[in-house]
Amino acid sequence: MMTRTVDPPDFPSVLYRAKGLMGLAKPAGMHVFGEKSLAAWLVQQHPCLASVGPKECPAIVHRLDQGTSGIMLAAENQDKYDYLRGLFSSGQVKKWYLAIVEGEMEKPLTVDKPLGGRYRRSARVWVDDGSRKLRGVRQAVTHIEPISTTESFSLCRIKIPTGTRHQIRAHLSYMGHPVFGDRLYGAVNSIKKPGDRFFLHAFALEFMDPESKEPVLWRCPLDKGFMDLLDSGNLYGDFRFDLQKLLT
Repeated sequence: MMTRTVDPPDFPSVLYRAKGLMGLAKPAGMHVFGEKSLAAWLVQQHPCLASVGPKECPAIVHRLDQGTSGIMLAAENQDKYDYLRGLFSSGQVKKWYLAIVEGEMEKPLTVDKPLGGRYRRSARVWVDDGSRKLRGVRQAVTHIEPISTTESFSLCRIKIPTGTRHQIRAHLSYMGHPVFGDRLYGAVNSIKKPGDRFFLHAFALEFMDPESKEPVLWRCPLDKGFMDLLDSGNLYGDFRFDLQKLLT
């Protein structure tokens, strides 16, 4: 069995709380904003946060796709909200993900391809390779490193210096390795209820402490469903979940 750094958290939950900042565990299948969302749950637990940030998007300072699980940042007051938003908009937040993808990925990849949608409200994005006319094209860079592989699947560590919508999912699909369960981007395999989740997890965030200006690393352990799939797929091999190996 795989060695786990810590037990999987209850989802959703508050993993960290310090200096007016919060680190949240977002479950796969839950929207970040709107009804029955992570933000709605957070405001129910802490009503004072309803006044932090925009009314329709309270407290939480960034987004993850509905099917993605993992760490998210929130603020307990407007000053800290503005501070974190500034870090994200200026690219000063480091982001690491883990993904189970289809196919055997033999070596690390860096995908430096802009992304855009075909329509104003496209459900998905495409790589701007000249094969179709796209709107709202934005630069996107994704660094992908296979950690453990089989003939059918690979467990990958992913780091993104940019934050374009669906960029990890779109870049992996473009390279022929869609995220397991991500049927929107061409995955063949899925769990019993397609659309409930795909296996992309926001594992860690590193950002600058607002007071000490020292780097802060917050992480979210994998949930039970992700761990069970790794176990059943024999993807872990001799690898152990050593935090430093994942974040190096």
